[in-house]
Parts: sequence; C-alpha cells; structure tokens
Amino acid sequence: VLHILELVLGIRARDLLPEVLAFCFDFAAGHGAQTVTAWLANGHPYAPQLDAAGLVIKPMRKRFVFVHAPAAYARRVEDAAAWHLTQGDSDVF
Repeated sequence: VLHILELVLGIRARDLLPEVLAFCFDFAAGHGAQTVTAWLANGHPYAPQLDAAGLVIKPMRKRFVFVHAPAAYARRVEDAAAWHLTQGDSDVF
C-alpha cells in the first residue's frame, strides 16, 4: 500500500496535479504496492483530480474536528474547501 500523506500544491501549480498523481501511481507500481490511498475532506479543491485518477471517496466513519477561532474567521473556518487535512495530520491511519 502506498499512502499519499502530504500532497500540497500552490494554487498556480494545481494544473500539475494529474502529473503528480501519475508519478505516485507509477512509484507505487514500481515498488509492488497494489493500493494507493489519500485522505481529503469533502469539498477539497483536489477532489475532482483525485477522483479522475481513480482515488474515489469511500466514507469510512464520521470524524470530528473542534476548532476555536475569532468571529472574524468563522466563515473561513466553516468552509471545508479551506482546510487541507491529510493522513500526515493524523496519529493513526
């Protein structure tokens, strides 16, 4: 199994995502991994490209994240697309 733990591209580099994912799949195949995994929150900007690469959303179970922020940041905090949580942010996966 190859786990994509951290995949962060600048906004201007997002068009490179299909090539980055192709490299990940080639690397996995070259090292005998038969499965590739990645974590994304619902609504993440990378979701369409990961779906196109074959990494489809499979809800496992509900997760909870508790965040405290000043009122001025409330709209941003509530926007799932503003978050970039990956397997690298977890202590267990």
